Amino acid sequence: MGPRRSRAGGSDVVATPLVHLDPALELWRRELAKGARTIHTFDTLWMAACWEQAARDLDTQGSIESAARCRATARELIRRARAAA
Repeated sequence: MGPRRSRAGGSDVVATPLVHLDPALELWRRELAKGARTIHTFDTLWMAACWEQAARDLDTQGSIESAARCRATARELIRRARAAA
């Protein structure tokens, strides 16, 4: 699934699918749907998914810089977890 184009306010806008922006959140949701985890599994993936959900919420409020900081925090959590493994 690639970027999709839409028209907003007369200008051409490329909308990036959120799955590319929030991989931890999407993975967490897939694992939850498959039964591979529960809502009570609190780990690094859960924490990164929380940060990415916060980023999505901030995006809808127009707080783009805050959303970017949330996504950066999520990426750093995943990077540290991979480095420790």
